[in-house]
Amino acid sequence: ITVGGADASIQTGGIAMNLVTRRGGNKVSFGGRFYYADEHMQAVYSPERLAELGIEGSNRIRKNKDYGFNIGLPIVRDKAWLWMSYGVQDIGTYTVYGNKDDTLLENYAAKINLQLIPQNRFEAFFHTSAKIKQGRSTSVNNPEGLAQGSNRNYGNPILKLQDEHMFGNNLFVSLKYAFNESG
Repeated sequence: ITVGGADASIQTGGIAMNLVTRRGGNKVSFGGRFYYADEHMQAVYSPERLAELGIEGSNRIRKNKDYGFNIGLPIVRDKAWLWMSYGVQDIGTYTVYGNKDDTLLENYAAKINLQLIPQNRFEAFFHTSAKIKQGRSTSVNNPEGLAQGSNRNYGNPILKLQDEHMFGNNLFVSLKYAFNESG
């Protein structure tokens, strides 16, 4: 994926696609989502059938929730825009040992776009997330698994600052600074 400003270009299997990433606009926009799945939405095999297949056990879903919202709005019409989002993935499973293996991911993102003159546009993007994991690395010796979280309250931040400028019709300059401590 090559990202330039708000546009992304993807080349796969000879097909090129252009994407426009989310950003604020001159109209207030709001979007939300809620997805839910539980143990009733997965295949269930009897212990006998699993044994026939040579499988001693399997992980199972207890609940899988994904919800969040985003909002985009103008700060100054035709000049400055803001976009923000918040999302949660709440995943609960059982391990092959029948113990809980839960993951909670909480994501925050914000973007400011400025185009004070037609030849120049600036973008600042910030993203951070918190992760809480209960039940990592379960084994016969450690059936409860480990509790694990981010090394900061809200995870490891990602920051991107980008400025693009057109000089006449033949010269386009793009400067980008990015910081990512997500590992």
